[in-house]
Amino acid sequence: MARRARLQAGAVLVELAVVLALFMVPLLLGLVEAGRLIYTYKILVHQAHHTARYLSVQAPGQNHPTALCLFKTGQVQSTCLASDNLLPGFNDASFVLTIEDASNTAAKKSIANAASSPNSHMNVTTVTATAYPYTFVFSDLFGGPSVSFGPVSASFRQVH
Repeated sequence: MARRARLQAGAVLVELAVVLALFMVPLLLGLVEAGRLIYTYKILVHQAHHTARYLSVQAPGQNHPTALCLFKTGQVQSTCLASDNLLPGFNDASFVLTIEDASNTAAKKSIANAASSPNSHMNVTTVTATAYPYTFVFSDLFGGPSVSFGPVSASFRQVH
C-alpha cells in the first residue's frame, strides 16, 4: 500500500509540473511584455517632455537637430548615431518626430497672453512622437502583431 501511495505522489508532481508549464509560463511571458510596453511608453513620454523643455529655452527655430538627437539618445549633441538610440524603433520609417514652435507654425503656437496686454503673445514649443513601432519580444515565436503608439507630445512655453 505504501508503494502505491508513493507512485501516486509522483504522478501528482508530474501533473502539477504540466499545469504550471501550461498556465504559469504564458502568464509570466505576458507580464514581461506588459512591463516592456509600459517602460517603452514611459521613455517616449519622458523624452518628449525633456526635449520640449530643452527647446523652451532656445530661440524659435534654433537647435532643432540637437533637439532631435536629445529625444533619440538622451544627450545634447548636434549629430547622433543610430547605435546611441534609447529605443530600437527610432530609425523605423513609420516613426515621426515633429517639433513645432513659432518658427514653423506661428499661428498655431503663438498664444495670446491675457495677463500682460491684449497684443502680447507667448510662444509655445511642442514635441510630438507619432507611430512608434513597438515589437513584442516573443512575436517571432508566436507570430504576434506589432503595436504602434499614438501621438505622445509635450508642450512648454518658450522663453524667447
